[in-house]
Amino acid sequence: VLGASGGVGSYAVQLARHALGSRLVVGTSSAPNAPFLHALGAHTVVSYTDEACWSLLSRAAQQAPGGGFAVVLDCVGGDDYWEHGQGLLRGGGVYVTLVGSKRYGADTDNKGVISVGGAVSDQVRTSVRAGLGLLGAQHKYTLFTPSMTNSADLKVLAALLQKRTIIPVVKQVVSMYEAADAHRVLDAHHAVGKTVLQVGKKGEDDEDTSEEGSAEEEEEEEAAEAAGSEPDEDDDMAG
Repeated sequence: VLGASGGVGSYAVQLARHALGSRLVVGTSSAPNAPFLHALGAHTVVSYTDEACWSLLSRAAQQAPGGGFAVVLDCVGGDDYWEHGQGLLRGGGVYVTLVGSKRYGADTDNKGVISVGGAVSDQVRTSVRAGLGLLGAQHKYTLFTPSMTNSADLKVLAALLQKRTIIPVVKQVVSMYEAADAHRVLDAHHAVGKTVLQVGKKGEDDEDTSEEGSAEEEEEEEAAEAAGSEPDEDDDMAG
């Protein structure tokens, strides 16, 4: 999982380890976030700031069954990630990106708006790569978009959350008055876990049915503490 400590990556690590039973889960993040990812289930964590990052990932991939990863999930984006990432896959492996060939904000005009030409070029590259996979290329390339989700998948996720097979990692909860600040944090693409926008204020008369010291609360608190405040390279859909 490239960009493993963000909103999507933190779920992906848990799904791979605890729901899918993956025998080797590797994630990239900044070094201080490694304990956080290990707590979520990652076997190995590689710092994306390490000059030997891709070499370390390649070494880890060689330890996987088949001599490579079955799936590489890219929450960061960029042609350089795709070029390096396909070398981590075993034959028939799948490279899934949430972003595409350009990182967020990498192809913009002076006003920070994504250019039409850049968007079209990115779509063409994505289509070509996906087409090569359909034609029998060794490694498949998929750009995942929200439109690909369906109710059946969401029901599976809901059941996993209810059983606490996976847990949400909430970095911060902000009020509506702080919405602009929250957007600035997310727009920097270094968010750890999820940022939650609280749209209502809890009244004094509202009943609190939670039990202090419960195992569920302790588990969530430990995950939140492990997340720390160190920026990461993840720029996925963390909102």
